[in-house]
Amino acid sequence: MGPLLRRGHLLMNEWSGIGQVDNHLVAIGGLRLLGEVIDAYRAGVGCLLQLSTDASIALAAAPNRGPVQLSLVTRDAEPPPAAVWEDVVEVPVEVVGRVSIAGAVPAEIPRWARATLRISSVGADNDYDLVVMDATQRIELVIWPGERRPARSLRCTSNRGAERAAGALRLHDRMEAHARGGASAGREVPQPAPGTAPRLGPQPWFVEENLRRNGKRPD
Repeated sequence: MGPLLRRGHLLMNEWSGIGQVDNHLVAIGGLRLLGEVIDAYRAGVGCLLQLSTDASIALAAAPNRGPVQLSLVTRDAEPPPAAVWEDVVEVPVEVVGRVSIAGAVPAEIPRWARATLRISSVGADNDYDLVVMDATQRIELVIWPGERRPARSLRCTSNRGAERAAGALRLHDRMEAHARGGASAGREVPQPAPGTAPRLGPQPWFVEENLRRNGKRPD
């Protein structure tokens, strides 16, 4: 990754490279999702965001395995989204460690306690569920500091993105209904430990997809 550059009034740091998809996922380390899981799903971020832990997130990709074109841009203020992208979502995050993308370590990013991560993709309908040798999907991450704001979907126009967003919310709603039913019946329902980060997953769209392939659906 090159030095910090001045472009207009924005401080910019850029990296681009090829990352490997594993089981439809691209792992991003060093970021923690802020906010409630259900709010994120209802905002439509399941279009691109599939999994979150205390110190990482995972993005949905078209190939089952193979390369995708990735880029990371850091700015000091919010940039306008480019028209080239098919799917665009934003989520509030905290930078909790050295940011890595699919195993690559682009550069040190300030430990922003409140930042916005914009995830943009084009090519989500290309080579779906295949093992590929050449990258046909592009994913860009843009991150900038600022006050925490709710997750939101700016655009979700690919077929696969729309399916993932709907499947993630549908499965999460079923899981919540099951938990409410268990609590009302007097059964103990596991709760997250105090102070732990909310989690998206386990890969809600991918779970739904596997159930569909096996001819099963959640109750």
